[in-house]
Amino acid sequence: MRSLPRLESSLQRASRSSRLGLPFLLAACASQNQLDLADQDAWRVLAPAQSNFEASRASEVLRPSQDAPTDMAAGSIVPSPLAAALDGALKLDLPAALAQAFETNREYLNEKESLYLAALSLVGSRHALAPIWSSSVNAALSSSSADSNQPDWSASAGIDQDLPWGGSVSVDATGGYGAVENSVFGSSSIENQFDSSLSLQYTQPLLRGAGKSIAREALTQAERTLVYEIRAFEQFREDFAISVASRFYGLVQQKQALGNQYRNLEGLEFGRKQAEALYSVGRKSELDVLRARRSELSSRNDLIEAEQALQLDLDQFRIFLGLEEGQALDVMDQSPPFVPVSWNVASAVDVALKNRLDWRSRQEQLEDADRAVVIARDGMLPALDLTLGYDLTANGDPSLYGQSLDDDSWNAGLSLDIPIDRVVQRNAWRAAEIARDRQRRTTEEFKQTLVLEVRSTFRELDRRRESLEIQRQLIEDQERNVRVAQLQFERGDLPNRDVVEAQQALLEAQNSLVGEQVAYELARLGLLRDLGILFIDARGMFVE
Repeated sequence: MRSLPRLESSLQRASRSSRLGLPFLLAACASQNQLDLADQDAWRVLAPAQSNFEASRASEVLRPSQDAPTDMAAGSIVPSPLAAALDGALKLDLPAALAQAFETNREYLNEKESLYLAALSLVGSRHALAPIWSSSVNAALSSSSADSNQPDWSASAGIDQDLPWGGSVSVDATGGYGAVENSVFGSSSIENQFDSSLSLQYTQPLLRGAGKSIAREALTQAERTLVYEIRAFEQFREDFAISVASRFYGLVQQKQALGNQYRNLEGLEFGRKQAEALYSVGRKSELDVLRARRSELSSRNDLIEAEQALQLDLDQFRIFLGLEEGQALDVMDQSPPFVPVSWNVASAVDVALKNRLDWRSRQEQLEDADRAVVIARDGMLPALDLTLGYDLTANGDPSLYGQSLDDDSWNAGLSLDIPIDRVVQRNAWRAAEIARDRQRRTTEEFKQTLVLEVRSTFRELDRRRESLEIQRQLIEDQERNVRVAQLQFERGDLPNRDVVEAQQALLEAQNSLVGEQVAYELARLGLLRDLGILFIDARGMFVE
């Protein structure tokens, strides 16, 4: 997340309205400055965290061992007949489609913002352990029988600091100015004078809440949550890139099927004309002509429906990419590559259990559940707190500079909260243990499911590879079958029904080949993701 969207600044909006006064303008400036500071704080946390994650992942990732390689050539994509109809449209290949989706897709932007919010949460947790400053100013107007309308004011400033082992220290300074009644020998007078004080307070829990692990739990969890969010966002990027590729290749497959349908229609149109010519010389019956015409009309209707379906899916892809309304869109006839997978299955399973980001998060979340039990058990302890204090007070003086902080005092104490009613704390402890047990079970189930998915994907890839070879053989056979049926029809040995059936079988085999190519490539990308070795660059392209 290199940049965050920023709406037009409050300062710009305020400067255009002459009806706003200086206080509102200053408030707008301050509000914008706070938002900018929030972005800066979040980025200072997020940038090194992401950088460390990427560096450690690249250095630690494992690769499965190789089995015997499998060679198979990739099929080619035949240009679509709709190319002329889509002239002027934005034509995207797969890298361009990925780059566009990673820039403007709404779901992707939402996920980026979720990661940003996690960074903001960590900023807040860290800030809570930093020195916290506070200040206040109070003014009042009071009156007395001797003198009326005497002004009174006071100001205070303080700083609070939570300490690593659970304690806290605070320093507070106060000052004031106001009317004080003095009585001397039965007479009284009202004088204005200054007074001030300084106090230091230290509190340290000795039982409940004591210890660094307890005191820093909120920060620890926030830091770990950010790591989980970074991993989850990276996995989302991987899944999202595969989703874009699936949609892109689905459109390519539709265009390929449309091209096959178009060429099939040309063949049926030729067959109808041929049947009419043969009928005119008495070599074919009128039934052959009607059958050829019906097949041609049916194919033409299928072609129209396929064109409309493709246009609708292109519009939906445009919306998915986040492009503006009215932007014509087309995809290039780009064949999915065939990349043979020859990894050892057992090695791949071991790699997945080492590399998978969500599996690593699951294991660490189990550690979080263990810590939650410790925190809940700590809540059952008595609250024994040590308190130390030191105060300096100045006697009132008419002069601000005449005060002297020479009146000091100190205090020390222990407070003990004896646990009698601990039903809520007891139930929280038991609930934490149940949550930990559930987490352990779901973690084990996740591991078993992960191993099963990896093995299943290898089986699917084997099946897809065999199916690809079968589809290529079918196409060769169907092309030969069409040629034979055409020759026999011309000699009068076969009715044109056999020619139509042969052409339809060839069309189905051609469409199935493209579908198998797409399914194989998507399954291969899914396997890379499952093994934790699929990397996505800044523009969304796959890096293997």
